[in-house]
Amino acid sequence: MLLSVHTLTGMAVGHLIGGEVPTGVVFLAGWASHYILDAIPHSEQPFGKEETIDEKWRIWQYPRRVFFFALSDSLLAAALLLIFCFFTGKLDGPIFWGGVGAMLPDLIDNVPFWSRSTRHTAIIGLQYRWHRFFHVGSWQERWPRYARLLTQAVVAILALWVLL
Repeated sequence: MLLSVHTLTGMAVGHLIGGEVPTGVVFLAGWASHYILDAIPHSEQPFGKEETIDEKWRIWQYPRRVFFFALSDSLLAAALLLIFCFFTGKLDGPIFWGGVGAMLPDLIDNVPFWSRSTRHTAIIGLQYRWHRFFHVGSWQERWPRYARLLTQAVVAILALWVLL
């Protein structure tokens, strides 16, 4: 799933379970929502040709289109999080913590500036294997691309409906 869709969903989860629920529980619910969404067939690259990314590549080896799309999606996710928190008046509320929890698995695991050097640590390595387990890429690729894009659109629309 795109980071922006993960973030919207985590924010919606935070909105739904917020209130008197402890912040840590909201954060963990957002985190769990990330893995649930990754188990749903989806496309990581919705535009243009889908590129295979070698995890051993250095940052300058990534196709520019993939790098700039990932950067744009990350900035959109951060903007959505801040905009919704601004309108609710709570930068530390359940919408914020649900969104942050949903973002973190990808930020820990997929940012080439640090992910390659941190995956060998015990906790991050466990998170990496857990994240990959839910992605199960080969079976997802059997779905037509339009269906994998449609799942993201439906999830994003439902999350926005909950938030608005």
